[in-house]
Amino acid sequence: MATGRGVRGVLRAQAHRRAAFGVGLGLYIAPNNSATLGAAPADRQGVAGGLVNLLRVLGTGVGVAAASAMLSWRLEATPQAHGRTADASEPALLAAVGAALIMLAAFAALGAVVAVIRNDPETGRRKAAAPAPPRPRPDRASCRVF
Repeated sequence: MATGRGVRGVLRAQAHRRAAFGVGLGLYIAPNNSATLGAAPADRQGVAGGLVNLLRVLGTGVGVAAASAMLSWRLEATPQAHGRTADASEPALLAAVGAALIMLAAFAALGAVVAVIRNDPETGRRKAAAPAPPRPRPDRASCRVF
């Protein structure tokens, strides 16, 4: 894997990569959530926040399940692996991981296309859903307390 670097060198390299990943997530998630919640009407921001969290968890679950299924499917097609990651040769494992990453990149591209389509080309702002019609206020005469 990392010849000549030792365990500490490998761990240090992994720590740097994970730190860069964490910084990237931090730079993306907070502004994205802020923009999403800012696009919601004030009286529906609680619902919007709940939907943001729901869809984030749903996307994570679907992504992990789809990547696992792709990896398993590709390894099942490898004669010597018999569907087991530990028994797969390095080229077969790399090919299976590559196929899973391509599928995840396709998911990301689909999400980007949907986000671009959802933008209003004239203003560059997100298209808002049609506002709900105002609720009729109850007549005070019909609101009697007995």
